[in-house]
Amino acid sequence: RARLKSDAMRRMSCGPSQSLPEAESLLSEAIGVELDCLAPADGTAPRPGPRRRLCELRMLRAAARASRALGDFEGALGDLDEVIAERPALAQAHLEKANVLRRARRPADALQCFAKALEVGGGAPEGVCGADGAGQDVPSLSAQERAWIRRNIENLTDEVALGDAGSANASSTDSGDGSGPWKVVKIIGTTFDSCIYRLENHPPAVPHPYPIDAWHISARFGGSLRDYTPLSSAADWEQGRLDLLVKTYVDGAVSRKFAALLPASHSPGACWVTLTVPKLTFTLPSFADGLSPERPGPAGVGDVQHVALVVGGTGVVPALQVLREVAAGPQGAFGSGCRAVLVYASRRACDVLALDELRAVEAAAAGRIVVWHTLTEHAEEAAVRDAAAQEA
Repeated sequence: RARLKSDAMRRMSCGPSQSLPEAESLLSEAIGVELDCLAPADGTAPRPGPRRRLCELRMLRAAARASRALGDFEGALGDLDEVIAERPALAQAHLEKANVLRRARRPADALQCFAKALEVGGGAPEGVCGADGAGQDVPSLSAQERAWIRRNIENLTDEVALGDAGSANASSTDSGDGSGPWKVVKIIGTTFDSCIYRLENHPPAVPHPYPIDAWHISARFGGSLRDYTPLSSAADWEQGRLDLLVKTYVDGAVSRKFAALLPASHSPGACWVTLTVPKLTFTLPSFADGLSPERPGPAGVGDVQHVALVVGGTGVVPALQVLREVAAGPQGAFGSGCRAVLVYASRRACDVLALDELRAVEAAAAGRIVVWHTLTEHAEEAAVRDAAAQEA
């Protein structure tokens, strides 16, 4: 059973082995095995473990069926209805059903499901588990998830009010979990070997998984995969916008592919890059890395009064994510009393990246963030400049 599930998840993930039809077939086989386990030969009552696994498998199969590759909305809704019948207090099932209904252009039904997800998932404090009808623990929705649902309810309320005119609204189209092809709409040169690639997609059908943490995505060209930290915020990603700062290397398997891209207005065929879902870099405010087996809760961290960061080169981009959380004050990961200092090392003044973004976050923090720059080859650069001036 575990093998079938893991094989299916690999087929669903963005990569060379992605195949949604194969994933659906593997999940259907796994569901059949679980159903056999739910009918013990001795006639005893089934254990809760298999039923929980069955719900997880049906949720996964629903995601595969509702993908753009398969488009089997009725099959996905059938899976989700089975899960909701078994676990009516599972907010994620109502949330996923709402996303499928919206993708199927049924905004009124989607609106009801979003409201139900908010009802069953917003009653307990964040991080506190309740119990569903089957006696199984169900997590409450996070504050960020509840805010995302409320925004969707507002949009769908307007769409339903428009009637037939609203049924063709762009909000009926989404990009699923945000993985897949993103379109390059603009390329901005920053240094002689670095550019910002402005990407767009339909807004994802799910809230950002790490809205107040440091996060990254992976970009894939063929069989090559590389990690990049976006300049954009989690809120930008939720709107289908993403800015990636990419430094080109002569022998870079992925960066050279980026360098060959063109904006969609110049070349509709050479403007696509395949991205994964957001991945955790490290949690905030604990700074536990994304490879840790367990995500630490904020209660075990305590108040953070000061953050010191030392970075170089493109390492400034994840540092920006941290600084933005400091600048956010009470709404950020560090709270209202935190201050930060960033020491950013570059070889020359022309190598400094994300200067506008650094100035913006420094200004937004009203004195709580200080950015210091160091240049490791400043003397050499000055000597070359002086020699050029003398020759002139």
